[in-house]
Amino acid sequence: MKNFCALGLTLGLTALLTSGLTAQTPTRLVVAGKGAPLVVDALFTFPSLRPLLASSVKPDQGFGLFLSVVDPGFTAKATLDKNAGAETYAAAKGDLYLLKSTVKVPLGASIEALGLKTLYLDLESPEGFYRDLANLGSALGAGARAAEVTAYYKGLQADTEKRVAGLAKPKVLLAQSVDNGQAWDVAPANWMQARLVEMAGGTNVGQSERGAGWTRVGAEQIAVWNPEVVIVVSYSADAAGAAKAFRSDPRFAQTVAVKAGAVHAMAQDFYSWDQADTRWILGLRRIASFLHPDRFADVDAGAEARRFFEFLYGVNPASFDTSIRPQLKGEHGVP
Repeated sequence: MKNFCALGLTLGLTALLTSGLTAQTPTRLVVAGKGAPLVVDALFTFPSLRPLLASSVKPDQGFGLFLSVVDPGFTAKATLDKNAGAETYAAAKGDLYLLKSTVKVPLGASIEALGLKTLYLDLESPEGFYRDLANLGSALGAGARAAEVTAYYKGLQADTEKRVAGLAKPKVLLAQSVDNGQAWDVAPANWMQARLVEMAGGTNVGQSERGAGWTRVGAEQIAVWNPEVVIVVSYSADAAGAAKAFRSDPRFAQTVAVKAGAVHAMAQDFYSWDQADTRWILGLRRIASFLHPDRFADVDAGAEARRFFEFLYGVNPASFDTSIRPQLKGEHGVP
């Protein structure tokens, strides 16, 4: 059956963009499957679409429900299990199901087999992110907001790339901590994490081949790579502790990064800023400042973070200080 995976679908998109929601526009959205936090965060950058969300997988990576800050009623909607089957999701009675593209098979196909419509979000690259925003806006009558958000991201991306253009590219290892630094994983070359290092003006020495997930690497391999900068990420614990574990590991003592004091903890709030979430633009700015601090000395990281949450989610500066700031972990650069 047809789905909403590309533009020019079964909806009259031109009419939707000019007149907003119509009787044919989906009005009951369900976010399903693994990767739901990334999908629902993208959806909530559209204020007009938030009331359309009927149900969602609980988007909690271990630090709480971010969207309950944006919408106090969100908790009541975040009740679905990310591992549920198509029949369970169908019971939520959505007229459009939003899923990460990585679960198109088998989950998405099973949902479609029940006669339900789907829209897949890739999100794994800046280009994919912009395409997904456009698809959401077109399918749901919010094209103007999609363009507005895209312009905001592209402006910060272009500024970052301009600042680092022509500079020497340090060797960078971006690694996910496993068991608080007992082991280390690296991301595929085509994932957002690897792309951020490249856009920030670094050479990503630790990327794995294009693939479906993180790859475990040994300490001996990391020593051979001898990175000049290490960026430690964690999705379920404070990355600062994992970065400390890396610095204190005798197997890495002779790496350039450890000797130079260039082992950094990726910034976090409810989610880590390096992943294919809306926060990737903050992650890009943070990584670039790790690699080329002199080129970002004039950047007010705190002001940028406050602007991000206010522009995308309506979290004003006062609410940021009471609801977001207490969640900050890693190296966030927010005073």
